[in-house]
Amino acid sequence: MSKTRTVGIIALLVIALSVVGFAYAEWTDYVQIHGTANTNTFIVGIDPGSIETGDLETNPLGPFFTLSDDEMMLSEFTKEWGPATVTKTNVAGPGVRFDFTGLTSSGTGVGDNFPVNALAGGALKTYGSTQQFSTYGDFSTYREYRVKFKNVGSTDVTVNLKMNTGWTIPPPEYAAMWRDTYWQNGWTLVKAGETKVVTLYFCSAEVYNAKDPVNGDEQEYQALPDGTKDVAMWRTDEVSDIGFQVCGSGDGSIVVSAASYIPKNVGSCTATPSEGDGYVYHRLAIVVSGAYPSYHQWVKFNLKNAGSVPAHINDVIISDPYDELEWDPITSTLKDKTTHDPIINLVIWKYNNPDNRQVPLKSNQIDQGVCEWVWIWLHFKQPILEGHTYHFKIHIDAVQWNAS
Repeated sequence: MSKTRTVGIIALLVIALSVVGFAYAEWTDYVQIHGTANTNTFIVGIDPGSIETGDLETNPLGPFFTLSDDEMMLSEFTKEWGPATVTKTNVAGPGVRFDFTGLTSSGTGVGDNFPVNALAGGALKTYGSTQQFSTYGDFSTYREYRVKFKNVGSTDVTVNLKMNTGWTIPPPEYAAMWRDTYWQNGWTLVKAGETKVVTLYFCSAEVYNAKDPVNGDEQEYQALPDGTKDVAMWRTDEVSDIGFQVCGSGDGSIVVSAASYIPKNVGSCTATPSEGDGYVYHRLAIVVSGAYPSYHQWVKFNLKNAGSVPAHINDVIISDPYDELEWDPITSTLKDKTTHDPIINLVIWKYNNPDNRQVPLKSNQIDQGVCEWVWIWLHFKQPILEGHTYHFKIHIDAVQWNAS
């Protein structure tokens, strides 16, 4: 049994951004996925009835999740590691007070370990096609984890939000230790008497355990050294732990409370398919307007294989035809080529059929007769320039494979 590459397909995504006060973005996706080989048909494209767009400002839950008093007062929200002893008290008004004794420069972790409680804000999801289990571990509709810290002690502390993603237990398609990945935002100093809101951005986190020396490298996403910064988080639909870390010297006391949310509701997005080919379309014109720094936008659609042979996503290539932006594949970020400032985070993934796993679009296959959800996320970074236009292209290179 051998495999032969019989035809290549290119999907071209052209995005132009113009930032004048607020940003205006024009996003045109040319998805050209069709062809023939031997007596088999090769027809892969967008199901026009499946297209959805949105931004997280109009999400009723907000673009981020936070820690409620009810969540933090659960018995399962407790010390997980570190040198300090920890006690907690439900104070009057919003927030829970955490008192630490014996803080050092080595972090003390506090959180809600697997399975994360429903009060944390995750959606209920059933995982796997065999040996299924269900839990409130799906946080993929959020883009940020945000918490308010008030230092009510007499000494300074540093704090750090943390999350773990990736199941390591059955169902069989999940049961691998290399899938467990640790994420944090980086250390933030909160001086005595200060109050700060700390945010872990899903599109720009610091990663650990993505290159496991015992069990092998990360095998679906990019294998990365511990401490790599500005990485787009993966497997956010498989959250196994949330919480925070604290460092200090001796005793420390903080009140941790939910961060507030004020919706802006100024951005909008449309997506219009074209180039029909039977049951699917091969182009998608997407226009984003009213974007601004830290704005998040998403587009999703069903990628359908209406042919009679499998389609393999061979590569996803991102470039700037005007040579102003450079693509960093490690952090999934388009950066200014001169200043190297991050401009736009862009993440593309699909939900694997039939086990519904969140996997990268690249290097995965869509079998004949199968539809799979594809998500495209855009996050506009703080350094975007007012009055400037950014251009870039995404090429999705798919190929048809025949067995003979």
